[in-house]
Amino acid sequence: MTVRVRLRTTIAFVRRHRSLAAIAGVISAGVILFLLYLRVEKTFPLNSDDAAVLLEARDFVAGNYLLSGWATGSFCGYFSKLPYFEVGIWLFGFRPGLLHVIPPIIFTILVLLSLWLVYEKSRPGESIIAIGIAFAILGLPLWNPAWLLMPAAQHAGTFLLAVAAILCVAHIEKHPQEQWRLYALFTILLSAAVFDDNFAFYAALIPVLIVLVVRTILAYPRIRFREAALAVLTALSALIGYAGSRIVAHEGGFREFAPHAGFAQGAAALLNNLSLTIRGLLVLFGVDGALDGRWWLTGEKWWLNDPAAIVHLFGLAVVAIAIWRIAARFFKRQDHGDLIVQILALGIAVDIGAYLISDVSRDIGTTRYLAPTLIYGGIIGGIEASSLLATRSAKLLAAGVAAVYVASSVSSIFLRPLVNLNRDDVAAAHWLREHRLANGVGEYWGSAILTVESRGSVKVRPVMVVPQGIAPYSLVGKPQWYRVMDGAGFNFVVIDKTRQDTGDVSVANIERLFGPAAQRVDIGHYTILVWNRELPLLPYVPPF
Repeated sequence: MTVRVRLRTTIAFVRRHRSLAAIAGVISAGVILFLLYLRVEKTFPLNSDDAAVLLEARDFVAGNYLLSGWATGSFCGYFSKLPYFEVGIWLFGFRPGLLHVIPPIIFTILVLLSLWLVYEKSRPGESIIAIGIAFAILGLPLWNPAWLLMPAAQHAGTFLLAVAAILCVAHIEKHPQEQWRLYALFTILLSAAVFDDNFAFYAALIPVLIVLVVRTILAYPRIRFREAALAVLTALSALIGYAGSRIVAHEGGFREFAPHAGFAQGAAALLNNLSLTIRGLLVLFGVDGALDGRWWLTGEKWWLNDPAAIVHLFGLAVVAIAIWRIAARFFKRQDHGDLIVQILALGIAVDIGAYLISDVSRDIGTTRYLAPTLIYGGIIGGIEASSLLATRSAKLLAAGVAAVYVASSVSSIFLRPLVNLNRDDVAAAHWLREHRLANGVGEYWGSAILTVESRGSVKVRPVMVVPQGIAPYSLVGKPQWYRVMDGAGFNFVVIDKTRQDTGDVSVANIERLFGPAAQRVDIGHYTILVWNRELPLLPYVPPF
């Protein structure tokens, strides 16, 4: 059989079994993306924020289904990330490797759902280029964007639920015969996102509600029943999510500690926020290596020193132009434009606006709160690609730029050498286990991660230094951690010499409180102090 005949036979088979071919294609793409993101995930270190997620999941698997006693920090991820870790523990046991494997799975699903939404909204015959542009913008986060999006402690799972809810809206428009199921799924997904994460309230629910209400009002006296129904269900989702979290807390379940977010005070703070916003957007869209020298908005120099950054800036330019066109269509046309792109565009505007005026904008790490701009922007860039690239030459140019973008990103991912950035954590946990030191305390960033690296055989609980002694760090964890059982008290302190910004745990402060240690060991960036007696802790004080 010749190659031509084989090719024709294969094409004929695919045409007869399109649904099977589509499923096989999605699975294959998912596996490839997972392996790609797994390679990225292994290039940055795990920390105690990530480890706390795994400890929460282990508690759930052990039967603590409401995570009773837990303070989960600013958000829990009860529906958005914990289920993946719970399944991982059920299948493979409690092991630190899950912190590298599960986040790429979550991000793979997020990317596939985003590309599915682009496919649903793209014009017939133009879906390939639309998906390609969306993937080039969203699907290849480099080092800093990956660090802001992918780890267990970040918000990718939240926006997986948000994108899935918006995909339901797209299907309601396209498949009216399945409406009641889609309405129910939309409500469940949005309620779960709001229950999990306050971030979802303003970056997902508020844009959906505003767009639906405004479109319903502008259509009056003609009633758009679908949009009015979705608006009601969106408001109901807010009520369900908020009430659900309060009920769980009232019944003794986990509680989130949401630090108060206020407004930036003064022109200097707003200028700093503007600087961080611009720089954060450049970092999120892949201009990692381009930032050099000093930053101009804060009196510093800045320039592009990496030619590849120009290619990455193409994605940001596509998103900015697409949003401008969406806004122009809304204000100029009577049909008020497409519902989905308006929700996504308003989500970006709300996200950036909130970051600009908020006092949470402290450093480049806080630009993780701009992540919806990249996610929504990638989807918008793909959907609007057909109208932006009206001519054949424009499409070829975009295809070429996207190809360079993808090639440079993939090559960068695989050319970067893998280094175990948690080797000090592994070594410290091994030393503690070998010396039969099972119960100790430490600075927050060096506590949960050592517990996880030892697979639970060593328990290092986070503490902070106060004038009266050392007190439990109560923002993440639970009071049961600090109860001494059968005389097995805390007799060592782990100090992370690179991170003493949380709790003021240092060698000088600890030895001032307890006197010289019987043994001192330095392992990488850790110092371990061991006493031949039990160390007293102050009582646990809930943060609420």
